[in-house]
Amino acid sequence: MTCYLIPASLMLLATVGWEQPTLAQPHPTMSGIDRAFVHWDLQIERAQRNMGEIAARRGRNPELRDFGSLLQVEHSAAYSALRKIAQPDDEERTPLGAIHVAVEKRYEMIPADRFDGQFLRHEIGDHRRFLGRFRMEAARGRNSELRAYASREIEVLEADLHEAEALLSHPEDGLRR
Repeated sequence: MTCYLIPASLMLLATVGWEQPTLAQPHPTMSGIDRAFVHWDLQIERAQRNMGEIAARRGRNPELRDFGSLLQVEHSAAYSALRKIAQPDDEERTPLGAIHVAVEKRYEMIPADRFDGQFLRHEIGDHRRFLGRFRMEAARGRNSELRAYASREIEVLEADLHEAEALLSHPEDGLRR
């Protein structure tokens, strides 16, 4: 049996420049936690934009339809702001998750007389969870641009949470609990 020794320098030269398209290249200024937040939030912003569109179209209460339109605008803006911070190919690697697609389909199928209340309860729960994740990123993130983005979005999410809670607390407006 013949044993060939290949100098390490030649092995290194052989691998330089080879790209592995299936592996993500790390963002030079983002920690793994920051990267995870970016991937999570890219999905959230797209899903919330879609949920806002559903509410604007299906809501029975005019205030809920307006709230849905507001969600579309806010989450589209947040998505655009995040894309400026993220790597250019993050969107392609972050398709809308199956759970988000399933939730959207569910809200397309809810009977009209129960849609408003169910939608608001869902958004209240979502926004509470989102706030926890955004607060953690704003406090502990390593990328300064991402921390600033998260801090700005906390104010928007808090305002949306209060709006959804206020809409749900007015059963006289036709919202079924």
